[in-house]
Amino acid sequence: MLDNEINVNILRSSTRTLWGDDSDGGNIIYDMDNYEVASIVDEPDQPHINDITYDSGTMSDIDDYSATMSDNGDDDSQYYLDDNEHDSENSFIPSSSSVASSDWSLSSSSSSSSSSSSSMSSLSSSNTRNLPPVDPSMFGSGPRHTTATFRLQSQLNNLFDRNKASITMYDEMINLFNEYISSSEFNQYAELQPRKQFISSCENMFRIKSLAPEYAQVRLTDHSIATVPVFDARAMILSLLHDPALMKKENIADGYNIFTGEEWDDEACNNNYGEIHTGDAWTPARLRYCGMECKYMPIALVLFGDKSHTDLHGMLSVEPVSFTLSLFNQRARNLPEFWRVLGYIPNLSAGKGEANRMSAADKIQNEHLCLSRVLKSIRDITDRGGIRTTILGRPVHIMVWIHYIIGDTEGNNHWLGHYPGNNCGIIRPYRDCQCSFADMSKTIPKCVYTTLREMEICRTLLATKRNEGLEAFQRISRYPIKNAFLERGIPLSDAIHGPFRMTPPELLHTSGAGLIMYMFKVIAERIGLGINRDNIDTQHTRMQGCLTRQSERDIPRGALRNGIVDATKCQASERRGNFFSLACIAHTHDGLLLKECLGLSNEQWKQLLWFMRQYLALEDWFHCANNKSQVRNSRRKIGKVLKTMQTLFPRGENTNGYNIPKMHGMAKMVDYMCLYGSAINFFGGPGESSHKQFVKSPGLKTQRRVSEFAAQIAKQYHHVMVSQHVYKSCFGDRSGDNNNSSERTIMEGKYTINVTRSGVIDSASSRCLRREMMSILERDKHELVRGNETTTTLTGYTRARCIDNNGVKSIYYAHPSYRGSPWYDWAFVHFLERGEENYYPSLILGFIEVDGEVEALIQCSTRPVQWSTVERNMFVAFTLGDNAESFVRVPLSSLVLTLCVVEDYGGQKNKYFVVLPRSGWGKLFGRDIDPLN
Repeated sequence: MLDNEINVNILRSSTRTLWGDDSDGGNIIYDMDNYEVASIVDEPDQPHINDITYDSGTMSDIDDYSATMSDNGDDDSQYYLDDNEHDSENSFIPSSSSVASSDWSLSSSSSSSSSSSSSMSSLSSSNTRNLPPVDPSMFGSGPRHTTATFRLQSQLNNLFDRNKASITMYDEMINLFNEYISSSEFNQYAELQPRKQFISSCENMFRIKSLAPEYAQVRLTDHSIATVPVFDARAMILSLLHDPALMKKENIADGYNIFTGEEWDDEACNNNYGEIHTGDAWTPARLRYCGMECKYMPIALVLFGDKSHTDLHGMLSVEPVSFTLSLFNQRARNLPEFWRVLGYIPNLSAGKGEANRMSAADKIQNEHLCLSRVLKSIRDITDRGGIRTTILGRPVHIMVWIHYIIGDTEGNNHWLGHYPGNNCGIIRPYRDCQCSFADMSKTIPKCVYTTLREMEICRTLLATKRNEGLEAFQRISRYPIKNAFLERGIPLSDAIHGPFRMTPPELLHTSGAGLIMYMFKVIAERIGLGINRDNIDTQHTRMQGCLTRQSERDIPRGALRNGIVDATKCQASERRGNFFSLACIAHTHDGLLLKECLGLSNEQWKQLLWFMRQYLALEDWFHCANNKSQVRNSRRKIGKVLKTMQTLFPRGENTNGYNIPKMHGMAKMVDYMCLYGSAINFFGGPGESSHKQFVKSPGLKTQRRVSEFAAQIAKQYHHVMVSQHVYKSCFGDRSGDNNNSSERTIMEGKYTINVTRSGVIDSASSRCLRREMMSILERDKHELVRGNETTTTLTGYTRARCIDNNGVKSIYYAHPSYRGSPWYDWAFVHFLERGEENYYPSLILGFIEVDGEVEALIQCSTRPVQWSTVERNMFVAFTLGDNAESFVRVPLSSLVLTLCVVEDYGGQKNKYFVVLPRSGWGKLFGRDIDPLN
C-alpha cells in the first residue's frame, strides 16, 4: 500500500491518468494506460473544491466526490494466522520509493521466473528492455490459512452478492452478529432456526395464527378453479386496534369520540370538511349500525382496490383488496403500516389472449366471485354481531361497516359492474348517476344517483323475464352480474344508493392521469415536433434543475424522462409536476414562445396564465380542510376553471371532446367532499404507495409462477406481518418521535477563511466561494478583525438545518459545488427598518460564525415583498439588488421562511419570481368563493 494518503482526482485528458499529492507537496501524475508514474508536477494554479477542509474530511467527501487511496484502513491482521511465508515481498504494492523512481518492485515464484527466462531467451537483448513485467498469479499468492471468522465473512459476501442484497444490510447483519456474540446471553451451542420454522414458532409463541391467510378455491363461470388468498377481516382489524405503536393520540382523527363516534361541538375542525367523520355520510351510517345509545364503537372501513404487477408484461399481477380505518387521521392513513390486506384477487386473464371468447359480463362476474370470497369475513363479522375486545384499556363492542371505496376509473367500473364510459353509445357513461353522454362535459352537473331500488327492479325482472331484464340492465349501463357488494350481510354506509354512491372520483386518476394528460396532448398537437418543441423541452429541463434545488420543497416534482408534454414514461403525480413547471416557464420571458406556438392573443395569454394558477390551486383546494359553507358554494368557481380549460385546450377530431367520465368526475368532486370530507381522504396515492409493501416487495420473494403468484405473495406478506409483530413485541416502537421540541440549528459543511486588516487571505477556500461573499468580508474586514489581532480565522458552513419548536425542519444550502454544481438557496429575510417590519426575498451567499453566533451573508431584493401579495398571486416578480446596500450580514434567526424562487429566463437582469408554496394554493383558490352565497 502507499505510505502516504493520496487524494485521487480524475483529470480530463486524452489519456487515462490520475493525480495526487505526494509527501513533499508536489503532484504525481499516474499514467493508467502504462501503469506507472509519468511525472511529478507542481501544484495547479486553479482552485478545486477538494481544497476546502472539514472536520471529517473534505467538502467533496460529504458529496462522495473524491476517491481516497490510503493505508490507514481497518486492521486486517485478525483474519490471518501466523505464517512466515507471507511477508511484504510477496505483495504487488509499490512502496513510496518505488513510486518516486517510477519502478514497480515485485517477486515471483521460481516456476514463473524460469518460465519467463526461457521465453525471453528467444528475444534479442535490444528488445528485452521493452518487455512488460511478469504478473504473478493472483491465486495461490494469498494466505494459506485463514480463520473461521474470515471464512464466515467471505461466505456472507458471496451470499449477499448472489442474492443482490443491500450493502447496508450486510453491515447491519455484521453488527447483529457482533452484538449477539458479545452479549452475556451468547450460547455457542444454541442453533438458529430456519425461516419457516422460526415463523411457525413465533405464531405459536405470540398467538397470532389468525393472521395467516386461507387459500380459498373459487369456481369461475367457465368451471375452472382460481385460488384466492384471503385474510380474516377480524384479525386484520384487531391487528391495527391492538397495536400500541399505531393507537397513539397523534394518529387519531381530531374532533370526535372514537368509542362512540360522536362529534364534539366545541371543536373548530368540525366546521370544515376535513377528516372522514366531518362528512355528511358519517352520522347516518353511525346511527344505522351503532344506534342512539352509544353502546357500540364505530369502525368504518375504507377499501382500496387496484391491480398491481411486478413484471414488464403484467402477467405476474394481482389485485390486493386493502383497507384502513376511519378513526386514523389523514397523516396516519398516508403510511403503509396503517393499511391491511383482506385478500388478493389473482390474474384471471393469465394465459388467455385475443382468442379468448369469454364475454365481458363473465369476466366481470369472475372478478366478483373472487371478491365475494374476499369480503366473506366482513359478512361474518356482521352475522356474529360485531367484535368484542379491549381497546386502550377499555372494553368495547365494535360494529363494522364499509364507508367508501377508493380505486381508479376502470377498477371502480368493474366493482360496480358498470360498462366502460368512453363510448358515445353508452346510455349512462358514469358509474354512479343517470347522466347521459352529453352531460359529461357539463362543468356544473346536476346528477341523479343510481339507487339500490333501481338495481333490485332490474334483478327481479332478470329472474322472471330474462330478455326484458337484460334490456333493463343495458338501459342503466350495467352488466347482469351478481355483485359482491350487494350480497346479504355486506355492511355499507349508504342505505339508499348502496355502493353506487360510495366510489368517489380521486385526483390521481381524474386529473394526473386524465385532464392534465389531455391538455398536454392538445399542446403537443399544436406545437408539433419541430424546433419549438425542442426549445420548450430544453426550458423544462432548465426549470426542473432550478425547482429541484430550492429551500422551499413543498412544490410538485416533475420528471425529465421525456419531453414536458409527452404522455409516456410519466406517472400521474409527475405529470402534475410537469404542469407546474410549464406554469413557471409561462411566467418567464422565454416562456412567451409557448404563446407564439399556441397562437394565443394577449387576452388569451392572460387567460392561460390565470387558468394555470387556478387549476393548480383547485387541485390543492380539493385536498384541504375547507369551510363547509365554502365547499357547498364552490361549484360556480370550479365550473369557471373547468370551462376555461375546455376553451383553451379543445380536443381535436376523432375524440369524444370533454364528454368523458374524468371530466364529469372532476366536476362532481364537491359532492363527495360533502359526503366523506376532504378529497385527500379518498385520494389514491396512499393506496398505490402501499402496493410496495403488499405486492412489490413480497413479489420478489416468490418463485414468479403465474399460477401460484397470488398465493405466494400472500404467504410472504403474512411472514412480514409476523416478523413485524414479533419485533414490536420484543423491542417496542423504535420509530418514536425523535424530534426535540426545542428550537435548534445544525450547521454542516465546515471550512475556514482567514481575514486580515488588509483583506481576505487568498486560499483555496476563498477562491471556491462566491465573489459576492468575499466582497462582503473585504468590506467588513475591520469589524471582523478586532482588538490588537492582525488576523482572524472565520468558520464557514455550506448548509444550515433549522428546526423550530414544532419539529418543522428548514434546510438552507450555500454550497459552491454540491454534486457537481453550485447550490445557493433563497430565504424570506426579516428586517426592522425605522421601526417598520419588512421582508425581503434574499439569496444566501454563505454562512459564517462570528463570536459564537452564526450569520448569513445574503443579497437582498431592491424592495420588500408582502407575503399577502404572494398568497394572492402565486407568482410575484422582484429585482435582486446589486448595489452595496443589498449585500449584508444578518443573524441566522432573520431567515423566517424558505422560498421557491425562479429566474425570469431571457428577461431583465436580476429579475426573479417568488412562487407560492403548495401549502398556500388551496387558500388562493378559496379566496374568491363567498361562503355566504
